[in-house]
Amino acid sequence: MGDVAAHMLPFAGTHYCVVFICNLDEYYNSWEKMISAGAKQIFPAHGEPFPVDKLAGNIHKNKSENLVFY
Repeated sequence: MGDVAAHMLPFAGTHYCVVFICNLDEYYNSWEKMISAGAKQIFPAHGEPFPVDKLAGNIHKNKSENLVFY
């Protein structure tokens, strides 16, 4: 799940999210799985590691109109 969350380009609004996505529901289901599995730290494929509470605090804040679907 390395690309399910990123921590880069904060000026572009990409804190704890990715920019390109196929299915927003599957994307957030991945976040929920990591949170419910008891993850403590997220090690994204892009950007610095961050605590899982940052992911939980940002769940569903990323809206489809702000993402590029492919």
